[in-house]
Amino acid sequence: MNFHWMHRFHGGNSYRGMLSAIKILESAGVKSILLPYGATGPDYLSMVPHFLENTSKINFMVALRPYALTPEYAIKTFQTINENYGERLWLNVVAGMLVPEEQDFVFKNYIHDISEISDMGHRLNLADKWTKIFIDALPKHIETKLFTIANSEYTRIWANKYFDFAIYDHHRLDANDKISGNAKPVLVIDPLIKPFDSYKPIYIYKPTDLEEKRGEKVVRQQFHEYSGSYQEVKQALIETAKKYKINDFMILTDQKDISEMLKLVRELSSDEYIF
Repeated sequence: MNFHWMHRFHGGNSYRGMLSAIKILESAGVKSILLPYGATGPDYLSMVPHFLENTSKINFMVALRPYALTPEYAIKTFQTINENYGERLWLNVVAGMLVPEEQDFVFKNYIHDISEISDMGHRLNLADKWTKIFIDALPKHIETKLFTIANSEYTRIWANKYFDFAIYDHHRLDANDKISGNAKPVLVIDPLIKPFDSYKPIYIYKPTDLEEKRGEKVVRQQFHEYSGSYQEVKQALIETAKKYKINDFMILTDQKDISEMLKLVRELSSDEYIF
């Protein structure tokens, strides 16, 4: 199996903190780290060369929203970085669901016709055009893996049209639009490994600027599709991989202690567990 990891709060957003966390993930056999996109957050893409210089195997899956960057500039960036660092920069194209504190900022600073990004449907149409241009114009000698989120009927069709991998939430396994098509599935998971039955994990979460401004107590609902002892979680993952022919999983977690999770990644990241 291959395990990918979505960056959230482990290591923070500083070069030093993130690099320390990335090296731990790399030593556990994590295939790639997803660096998400936020309109008012840090520019992870500019950090990637620093991370590449200080690691040797882990890949960097950078999320980009098509309305925020032209295909021309994205092509130049990916060509430059991958030619110099061995094609370890991957792309996650995100149509762009805007959280409330982003929306005003995005609309205010968009230089084209605002109707192009006024709702999810228009942003998906723009993303479709953007992706085709990026794929057609990227020099053929540059190989980068392409990912996208595929949690709706439209995005699933879009994923199978252009992408190498489609990222699915766990509930899609048994939805009417079952996982299928050209794009290989990547299943999002947050396994809870319990050293004892009454174990309660500690979560870490950084409030958004809007949440802090409102003085809200942040409580993010946590979903653990796989929960139990180490062996129970391991067996459940193996059964899912076999049943749905899934070899790629993405861990998205707020759990503070990820040691047992990384042990699981290390054990399952071998050819023995390819289905």
